[in-house]
Amino acid sequence: MHLTATRLGGQRLLPWDLDASRYGAGAARSDALTVARIAAFAGIWAVPVRSGPGGGRHVWLAAEEPLPRALVERLTALARELKARGVLRTVDVTPWTNPATGGMRVPGSAHRLGGYAELAEHGVEDAIGLLSTGSPVASFHEFADHLEALAGAPGGPVASHRPAARPAERTRPQERTRPGTDARPVPARRYGPARRPGAASPALPPSVRQGPAAGAPRPVCADADGMPHLRGDRRTPAAGTWLRLRTPLAPEADHSAVCFSVLLGLALAGYRHADVAALLRSPQDTPGLEALRTERGAGGARHPRTADATARLLERQWLHAVHRAARLPAPAPGAAAPARREAAAAVADLLDRIEEAGPQRWSRPSGPADLAVLRSWALLAVTAGSPRVDLDVRRAGQLSGYSHQTANAAIHRLIDDGWLREEVPAAPGRRQHARTLALAGAHRCTGRPHHTCAVAPRSAPHPPTQGTAPGTAPGHALGRALRGVQREAASDLWSELGHHCFRTYAQLRNGACTSGRLAQRTGYVPATVRRHLRRLAACGLVERDGRGRWARVAGRGALARAARASSCHGRGARRAARAARDVAVYRRWLEERRWLRTPRRDRRGAESRRPYPRLPDGRPDHARARSEEAARLGPAALPVAGSDTSGERPPVGRRFTPGNPAAPTAPARRLTSPPAEPAAPDAPVAAPPAGQPPPWPPRTSGRSGRSRRSRGPADPC
Repeated sequence: MHLTATRLGGQRLLPWDLDASRYGAGAARSDALTVARIAAFAGIWAVPVRSGPGGGRHVWLAAEEPLPRALVERLTALARELKARGVLRTVDVTPWTNPATGGMRVPGSAHRLGGYAELAEHGVEDAIGLLSTGSPVASFHEFADHLEALAGAPGGPVASHRPAARPAERTRPQERTRPGTDARPVPARRYGPARRPGAASPALPPSVRQGPAAGAPRPVCADADGMPHLRGDRRTPAAGTWLRLRTPLAPEADHSAVCFSVLLGLALAGYRHADVAALLRSPQDTPGLEALRTERGAGGARHPRTADATARLLERQWLHAVHRAARLPAPAPGAAAPARREAAAAVADLLDRIEEAGPQRWSRPSGPADLAVLRSWALLAVTAGSPRVDLDVRRAGQLSGYSHQTANAAIHRLIDDGWLREEVPAAPGRRQHARTLALAGAHRCTGRPHHTCAVAPRSAPHPPTQGTAPGTAPGHALGRALRGVQREAASDLWSELGHHCFRTYAQLRNGACTSGRLAQRTGYVPATVRRHLRRLAACGLVERDGRGRWARVAGRGALARAARASSCHGRGARRAARAARDVAVYRRWLEERRWLRTPRRDRRGAESRRPYPRLPDGRPDHARARSEEAARLGPAALPVAGSDTSGERPPVGRRFTPGNPAAPTAPARRLTSPPAEPAAPDAPVAAPPAGQPPPWPPRTSGRSGRSRRSRGPADPC
């Protein structure tokens, strides 16, 4: 089919031909995905097509009106530049170079090697409707701007066809009729900053209205501003969506893909456009949405967008995300119940076995650490709905309130004693991956002096959902209870009072109790329990009534206030910051090793690569790498509770003074915005002031004197 229609006065179709004959089907598929994503960011509907048996791809784009020849020539020059730089290696611009006879095989046409061109994502009706309607010409100008930024030549010869001004139809939506459907006018997509209350919502494609073939569609409705969203109340996003939203991205990462993944997860959780716009106003808390606030420039550097451009881009991407979420089949009722029921039953059985083990097992010196790590595993199992959990030592330390070294030792003890087992032991050189841990059914005694066999699991664990309300997710009550206990266990206060003191404090969750009864429940001698209670009372956490019973102080926030008054305030935040820094350094080292092992002829992306710092003699400089990654991550990688703005370490060996806990001998840590609850391990904090060192000291050498030439930085897991 010829691309230029004489009766229309120009070229309205702009198909991208991605040939797989030289670089393979994988490269063509990757380039097609890149073109489609850039088109989506510019507000252009893309129709991907599998061209034939060789693995080639076509990406069809259509405009409402004929494209100016200058714009087509600009896009052709950009495509050639991207191909020369290795960004789009498979693109073929031959069909665009001849305005008279340039053509492309339409979807459904036969291929010379057999087979035919078939639609990759859309149905026939969707493809005809999208290509017949087309996108505004202004969107193609923006599409060219994105390609120009990707090519990294904002002022070079590639930019010679930049238009002087944008067409006016960008801000004036017009009604048009979509061919192949009914004659009702379809409101054009708005590109302004907001919709008027009561305005018509964007029209949904036929596939969204009709739903997937395997079931009913997800219902879509519009808010007061006319923006679409999935019907239902707003829920907590999935853990993966929240992690991508809060995780800082490397400069060479695909910010666009991460951003759309986050928007899709928020759309599935019932978020509205206004909710996402509110998240977008907190750049430190939402680095996963950075593609909406900035755009990629030359050398991988990102440049800020204007507020109007950000609003327009968010509106377009939210429209795409809601449409994509509506196409996904809704989960069948009870589809995930069996796996979650199994995980909840295993966790309920584990908690019963912890009680059967007796207080003496958890009152020994390593008992609180073992118990906290075991509860951390149980919390992750209930949250993920799986009896097998991937748990790295730094995550276990943040959840339990210990360092990663202590958490690692606790995991080894629990495996030796028969509480946990490692599903797939990591091979040599693969320790950067987290362990896959599950409950152990049997174990072999090691003969260690302090070895204590775990309580054997039941053959038929009781169902954990008895007594729950209809419609409640399996393990919901267990997860809520475990989350409350672990939130208290992760408080910085126990770094000063001791985690054995927390065991005494945790026994008061169920109500008032005498010191003698507490000694029976905890396994400590009465003198130890009384010492714990005096320390807790000095911190304002417990009080004694007239009948000699001890109870927690009424009201929320007492533990947070006591933690802020302690000298160890901020230790959990510093620990989380070091964990994020170590993971980033280790990933950067792995990328450096991969780059060095790649033949020179196959190395791509040298412009955006961040080389690993080196010493003058050529050895890797891991200390400088840690400093660079700490500065790059900034406040977005740190949790909310416990910011240490002084840059000083807490005094070592300071003893607790029960008489005056609020007046430590060293300067107390203070938050810029104190939290209402104890430390959460995955929330951000304010960064240290400019000119002051980060809240961790640079580590110059390992404890075991390892050779820097032969080994990289410490394994983060």
